[in-house]
Amino acid sequence: QRAISIVLQLLIDNALKFAGAAEIQLERAVDGKLKILVLDRGPGVPAGELDAVLQPFYRLEQSRSRDTGGTGLGLAIAHQLAEAIGGSLRLANRPGGGLVAEVTLG
Repeated sequence: QRAISIVLQLLIDNALKFAGAAEIQLERAVDGKLKILVLDRGPGVPAGELDAVLQPFYRLEQSRSRDTGGTGLGLAIAHQLAEAIGGSLRLANRPGGGLVAEVTLG
């Protein structure tokens, strides 16, 4: 449970940093797995970089990084922790702007 809490805190912190707000949704998938979604209305991530931002120390363009700071570790740690507990983390851009971070467990 502690790992799940850390994953969610990292995803919420990321949403707050880039959008100033976060929305949390819980869903039960047809296969019985639990899905936790953290949604924001920030700038999103360029489509070609959605997987890259899950790698340690990867940061988007320098001008954006200067404004928000950070080391490029938050999403990477969340991704690794989700996998360590048998889950997954997937990122997608929201229509109209923003990001969806989907954690699947179970």
